[in-house]
Amino acid sequence: MTLVYLREHTTYAKLAAGFRISEGTAYANVQSVIKLLAARAPSLTQALGSHPVRLERCSSQTSDGVPV
Repeated sequence: MTLVYLREHTTYAKLAAGFRISEGTAYANVQSVIKLLAARAPSLTQALGSHPVRLERCSSQTSDGVPV
């Protein structure tokens, strides 16, 4: 159910109807899974630490060549 919510950006009312549960139950289930996923996710510092940022590859111009 949480995957459907995250993938389709659907409302709790539509989730509840699709899974034949109440909106409150849909909300509680989705929020509890999101909380668990957030607890297991790496911090931003950890995520960026494993992928070095190369500033020389960043452009300071828009796609039409106008400096930003």
